[in-house]
Amino acid sequence: MELSSQVGLNILECLGFEFPNGKKEIENSAEKSADFFVNYQGETKKLDILIEVKLKQYDSKANKEREEILEQGEIYETPTSSRTVESINTIIRSANEQLRQSNINLSSDFNILLFVAAGYDSDTYSEQLINSLYGLANIINWDKNKEKKCYFYHYNEFIKRDSIDCVIVAESKNLDSFSSGEITKKSLNADNFNISFCINPFSKNLSLLKDEFLPKIKGSYDIINPNDEIEKNEAYCLSKEDWDQFGAEQKAFCETNKERLNSIIKYMPGLLPINQYLSDKYKENLMSISWENPKFTIRRQG
Repeated sequence: MELSSQVGLNILECLGFEFPNGKKEIENSAEKSADFFVNYQGETKKLDILIEVKLKQYDSKANKEREEILEQGEIYETPTSSRTVESINTIIRSANEQLRQSNINLSSDFNILLFVAAGYDSDTYSEQLINSLYGLANIINWDKNKEKKCYFYHYNEFIKRDSIDCVIVAESKNLDSFSSGEITKKSLNADNFNISFCINPFSKNLSLLKDEFLPKIKGSYDIINPNDEIEKNEAYCLSKEDWDQFGAEQKAFCETNKERLNSIIKYMPGLLPINQYLSDKYKENLMSISWENPKFTIRRQG
């Protein structure tokens, strides 16, 4: 069993998932498959669920460099970005394909990607994943001096990954890394992780998730469901219809200004057509905020 599956199995068991096949992985065919077929007791019935586990740890070369700098008593700077990155998008696309392939031979009520993040950058990995799933941006209202998130401001993975109905994000609180020799149920108890359940608002199984699955989860873990936040006016949103109206203008602007686009996004976001459209839609003075924030680490001596 691969390391990611060992980690995922323990976390899933702690979260209350059952393994009708005796904690065995799904047998691989010629095509890549999901990792586990599990059960979960819903509100009124037992649910059949396919789960793919993905483990994201820090780069060993970068960590070696980090350790050398910290050992010298110096400050280590990580130029992290909370925006989407290709390595995270690749994980999502791969999981979607594996779940889709398994659904050819295995029927499930819905499918889940379990994303486990470990290491000093685990919070960044988790944030990048969630931002990528929902195309999130931070928006400031200059009239009210308030900040809200905006769903689907950027390209989002959920709208195209229809084989993923929910993503469980397990971000380690105090575990630097995993290796086969360290896998114990005690160390992988759900209490050692920040757990979030990210609901795909485009899922064809959304009603089943809301009626059967989420009621058993609520109160124990964080649940991200854009529809709830948007309906309560707690977040902004750009719908598919919105993108149909202004998307061509935004694309043309980005193409024309591609050489200085990063500077515009960071220092002059008011020039972006998307921000003008968002302001007009909500009749508020709105602007996106850049998320490029480095992380600084120092090791306490003694």
